[in-house]
Amino acid sequence: MDRFRGRTRIVGVLTFLLMSTAALRPAGAEPAAVPAIAQAGGPFAGPFLPSVDMPLFLLVLVNGEDTGLIAEFTQHAGDGRISSTAGELRQVGIKASGGDGRTVHLDDIPGLSYVYDDISQTIEITAPHSQLVPRQISAVKRPAFVPAQPGLGAVLNYGLTGNLGSNLLDDGFELSSLGAYLDGRIYTPFGVLSSTGTASFPDWSLKGGRFQRQETVFSYSNPQRMITFSAGDIQSSGPQWSRPVRMGGLQLMRDFSLRSDVVNTPLLTYSGAAALPSTVDVFIDNVRAWSGQIEPGPFVLTELPTITSQGEARIVVRDSEGNEQVARVPFFAARDLLRRGKLDFSLEVGHAREAYGERNFQYGDATIYSASARYGVSDHFTLEGHVEGSNDLFMGGIGFTTTPFHLAELTLAAGASRYGSETGHFVHGRLRTEVLGARINLETFRSFGDFRDLAYATGVDYLGADVVNEDVTGLIPARAQDSLSVYFPEIWDGAGLSLGLVNAERGSDRRTILSATYSQRFEWTDASLRAAAFKSVRGDGGYGVSIGLSIPLGRKTHASTSVSRSENGGTRAIASLSRPMRREAGSLGYRLDLNSQDGELTGNGRVEYRSRYGQAGLSLRETGQGVGGSVTLSGALVAAGGGIFVGNRISDAFAVVDVGVPGVEVMLHNQPVTRTGPLGRALVPDLRAYRVNRVSIDPASLPIDASIDATSFEVVPARKSGAALKFGSGSVPSALVVLRDPTGAFLSVGSIVRLEGGDDEFIVGFDGETWIEGLGATNRIVVTTPQGPCTAEFAFAPRVGEQVVIEDVECR
Repeated sequence: MDRFRGRTRIVGVLTFLLMSTAALRPAGAEPAAVPAIAQAGGPFAGPFLPSVDMPLFLLVLVNGEDTGLIAEFTQHAGDGRISSTAGELRQVGIKASGGDGRTVHLDDIPGLSYVYDDISQTIEITAPHSQLVPRQISAVKRPAFVPAQPGLGAVLNYGLTGNLGSNLLDDGFELSSLGAYLDGRIYTPFGVLSSTGTASFPDWSLKGGRFQRQETVFSYSNPQRMITFSAGDIQSSGPQWSRPVRMGGLQLMRDFSLRSDVVNTPLLTYSGAAALPSTVDVFIDNVRAWSGQIEPGPFVLTELPTITSQGEARIVVRDSEGNEQVARVPFFAARDLLRRGKLDFSLEVGHAREAYGERNFQYGDATIYSASARYGVSDHFTLEGHVEGSNDLFMGGIGFTTTPFHLAELTLAAGASRYGSETGHFVHGRLRTEVLGARINLETFRSFGDFRDLAYATGVDYLGADVVNEDVTGLIPARAQDSLSVYFPEIWDGAGLSLGLVNAERGSDRRTILSATYSQRFEWTDASLRAAAFKSVRGDGGYGVSIGLSIPLGRKTHASTSVSRSENGGTRAIASLSRPMRREAGSLGYRLDLNSQDGELTGNGRVEYRSRYGQAGLSLRETGQGVGGSVTLSGALVAAGGGIFVGNRISDAFAVVDVGVPGVEVMLHNQPVTRTGPLGRALVPDLRAYRVNRVSIDPASLPIDASIDATSFEVVPARKSGAALKFGSGSVPSALVVLRDPTGAFLSVGSIVRLEGGDDEFIVGFDGETWIEGLGATNRIVVTTPQGPCTAEFAFAPRVGEQVVIEDVECR
């Protein structure tokens, strides 16, 4: 199947020789012995029918509109009927059933007629709206898919904490312990190998230390297929009614985060038709959310923005003659639905990780597995399922999510388990809706019989049934687990109220807690007030109340105070002054706290500083023995882009910037983040993986003799990988040279200058001026002018921070 875009007409020579007529046949008409024949100018006698089926490549017009597409048709021998494949017809906007290769005769489509003009090699199709493929019009401009740039390098994130003692005023600074958190990875175009762990030492000697490995995993992501494969220490995935389990093994999962151009959740959609060119306006709560133009024919508006999570959209279609159609479409913005036809899944198999945080390499003997899937049956109904098990356990469940009558999002699920000879089952439900402006979230889980899951089974394998069956372990599946929250976002200006209930029954432990939170924002000062309370109505009978006030002091500093009281009768008051640290290098942050509890007054403080090489912090706290303190250092060591770099912690993707000039400001998404170091390089953290990131430099901070090839890059790094960006080659000896001929006249504009010994060309501008780079102490140039070649010699001496101008160089 061939299709060509644009108006270029590709017609076979045989088609030109044989097809000298045009056929007009309405749909449904019986084949005539001699079909109606028409040329571009009108009907004529003397029809000619091909003796063999003839391929036609025709420019397609639908209902008088030029589609700009050339499609392949066939005129059949004997009766002259014209057909095409279902796939070709759908491409030009005509509905056709069946697979792409199915042959469809145009006169078999109800209500469709056509005119084939062999002179202009066009076919004009007239069809009712019911036979047209609706135009898909997206209200959101999605970025085009851009493959991630492969990289090769290594990263080591570190966080060091040193305890300086508990009585600094008397004992001075003495390191009593040292702790380190390490997160290292090697990234390649074929995947990322990463490992995390902690180390602790009793003192500066680093003797008697202990290292604890946490997780080691190799991962590979394929954005085209939206899947991620992992091998190593992984964690099982599943719906909300399942519990995750750490394991060592393999995982294959759908990863929608790899693609920003793919929409996996259903958004507000509207279908309609226009007889004339029209304007469409979409209003949400009487606020225009989108406006656009549509051509005649059926259309589908997709991905319409919704300002609120629930409501009614008013869609106004106004044609070129002023006629207006108004439609009202209810909507509910769902969170857990998938778009129709979308599949989400996760598969894991391996051995349970045991003694996590205590043992480095301890895994269970039994093979365990977990599998989950969600499928969008429609935009309003998503089916989900989950199974997990081991040698003696099987647990599975099935459920669905829907939005009934566009009033709420409802999830229901049920399942069963068999563990040895024990059986049980569960039910789960979740409801999210809005009623009179109140946001309501209700969730419940109930288990019956001897219901067990993988978290319980792996716990029994490691700890033993007697230990696991104790209520305190939390490994026994809950008999009942309920939560209800009601949030009133605007009970009056700037005020919000949240009410909550949590109920849990696990073994013999039963707890029910009620809570309430009130918040008030004062627009005139941008201050906020928050009051909260909770009460355990079943269980230990505990309660607590608190009230707090936060006041901004300028643009960067905040002051806050709070008072709380707990069930033991103790009262605590805290007053704080803080300034958060910003992203850019040179940022300073601090926090000072004054605490009063049961009449005892204590204080503590912390100051932090971020440089381009990392982050440092110092904490002081008042203890019962005096004033204690600790110091922290965090950052990253990076091997990438042909160098070794020291910078701030890198949680995901990053860029290595090479400007070649020190002290140049580097920006990420137009926000300053760092400056280049002595070698003209900088490390830029916090890039978004598989997204377009704009990294730029400030041209105003460049010296005048800098040689820069670009001032910005748009880069798409892979997950946990880096990209090398070369902006320029640094300072290059250069000067503005004014060239004259032997008569004293300026050389002609456009003359070409070459520096002897170099290949670069420089162009002479007005007044004989030309910018020449790569100069030495003495220089010889050859100039090609309209009058012929000439040569010149001149001396050059660089001046730091100044543009060198060499006047009146004579070219002979």
